[in-house]
Amino acid sequence: MEVDGSNITTNVRVVVPGLSDHFLVLSSVNVWRPMPTLVRYSFRDFGAVDRDDFAAMLEMTDIYRCPADDVDGFCNQIRSTVTAVLDTLAPLKTRTKRRGKRNSRWLSDAGVDAKRTRRQLERRWKRTGAESDRVAYRIAYRAANDAINASRSSFSS
Repeated sequence: MEVDGSNITTNVRVVVPGLSDHFLVLSSVNVWRPMPTLVRYSFRDFGAVDRDDFAAMLEMTDIYRCPADDVDGFCNQIRSTVTAVLDTLAPLKTRTKRRGKRNSRWLSDAGVDAKRTRRQLERRWKRTGAESDRVAYRIAYRAANDAINASRSSFSS
């Protein structure tokens, strides 16, 4: 079989399995798959920073002991000192994330909003474990599925 002048299948074999009137067709399929776009980002875990430790470490720096005389110098001093303290308490972490091509043209704005609300309520329920949050999540779950199915059917018709 050829598509656009290139072989899409190779090593085609037909196997007779034995006591059956069916045949097994084996082949290798040569399909190009685009590589996902990788995005690198950096962040700090500010939730792990103890405010008292942060304040104590800042009080031991040059900002408190001998601040710069001019505004630009003081601004640079603050930037470098706070960055140094944060590097100690909450170091920069770097992650890589794949950015795929998610094709959701068929999903309406109402469907997107319903999915967002459903995810928010699910996270709240998982965090609190409260029955009222579970009930709210289940209601949003059904509403989101209805909106998604309506979007899908209106897109295909």
